[in-house]
Amino acid sequence: MKKFPDEIFPWMALYLIPGLGNYAFKNLLEKFGNPEAVFEAGISELMEVEWVRKDIAQKIVNREFAVDPEEEFRKVEKCNARIITYIDPSYPLLLKEIHSPPMLLYVNGKDIPVNQTYIAVVGSRNPSHYGLKVAETLGEGLAMRRVGVVQRSGKGN
Repeated sequence: MKKFPDEIFPWMALYLIPGLGNYAFKNLLEKFGNPEAVFEAGISELMEVEWVRKDIAQKIVNREFAVDPEEEFRKVEKCNARIITYIDPSYPLLLKEIHSPPMLLYVNGKDIPVNQTYIAVVGSRNPSHYGLKVAETLGEGLAMRRVGVVQRSGKGN
């Protein structure tokens, strides 16, 4: 197994804090500069950031992850995917323009061309079997037509 990339680990770890949404994540980056500095901050400093409640600040300080970051990386690696952070030069510029852009993108396949057409498939947090099948069929069909398919977990803010 490859070593977890040092530059990705803090991003993945922060991304896996339960209840921390992309908007709060971005606000933390704006205040502290990088995920490493976020993990070094105290509860009161973290709570000064918009959308960071006390319970989330405690989870950050205590490093309470929804999933072990190393285990998450193994899953990404097993799928031959990679992770692009919000500050990566290959992160799609238009995606940065939305209100709450994802701080991490799981990418499987080629680099994301900046001028490509994209679509997001949005659905329930608890989809039915039928819903999963429809989303999969839509995603595959769009990808085959060279439309970028963006997916985001529906967790957090």
